Amino acid sequence: MKKLLAAVLAPGLATLMISAASAAPITPHFNDYPGYSPTQDDLDAAASAWFNTNYGITFDHMYMYTDSRDTFDGLGISNGWVSENYLPNTTGYVFFTDTTNFVGLDWFTILNETVTFSVFNSANTLLDSFTVSTPGSGSNTLNGTGISYLTLNATGGFAAISTLSYDYDGVTDGVNNDTTQVPEPSTLLLLGSGLTGLGLASWRKWTNRA
Repeated sequence: MKKLLAAVLAPGLATLMISAASAAPITPHFNDYPGYSPTQDDLDAAASAWFNTNYGITFDHMYMYTDSRDTFDGLGISNGWVSENYLPNTTGYVFFTDTTNFVGLDWFTILNETVTFSVFNSANTLLDSFTVSTPGSGSNTLNGTGISYLTLNATGGFAAISTLSYDYDGVTDGVNNDTTQVPEPSTLLLLGSGLTGLGLASWRKWTNRA
């Protein structure tokens, strides 16, 4: 009886367990980085390696900042290297080791410039973007299937992200599985059929004994 139960339930339960292991939104805490300078600091290779291990993201052409003009929490990341502050048309990159289907941003700007936030897939196809043209701050979400990286471009050289959020499953293995999964109808049907068959088998067994 136990062997029959295991044989019937195993395929369905295994699939259900896999489906439950889905990604969840994560928000990096930038000041967790042990090498962070209290003012401005380039997000170099060492920083990328640390953030990749802990949060599944890496950077190129970006720096961390502490700035009282950031009305969210005063801390975040911006485009370019520190030495390139306010260099026109500077682009920074945030790469997601595992893809995500959304990127949430709390952003702010301080110049009369055009700032564009964009997300792309691994084929460098633009999936979503938004543009800001006056000083200010706000919160936006960029969406797309299989987002691989985010870019920040500013015509005046300054674009900042105070808070970043995205899907992450906690394992930086390069597998693009950071999407919410639900049990497929076929899986539920398999599990239901197995339970029904098990019930009928038990009923016949007790009927034959009577």
